[in-house]
Amino acid sequence: MQIANDLGLDGENLREALADKRYQNVVTEQFQEAHQIGVTGVPTFVAGGYAVVGAQPCEMFVRLMETVGAERRSNTDGEQ
Repeated sequence: MQIANDLGLDGENLREALADKRYQNVVTEQFQEAHQIGVTGVPTFVAGGYAVVGAQPCEMFVRLMETVGAERRSNTDGEQ
């Protein structure tokens, strides 16, 4: 569990959680939810019931936001 320790996590606690499958139900629920909304890869971005999978050009995210009714806002430097 050196990797956990290197990341500032409690390696022994992680070992115990894996052994007793402490989070198995949560992981299973999240996996099922992801499957239901169409997640087939990472990264996946979800907004308003729509999913964009994989690395995409900026225009794809603009279209996603327009589709879900998000309003465009200005950057602090005045650009849109």
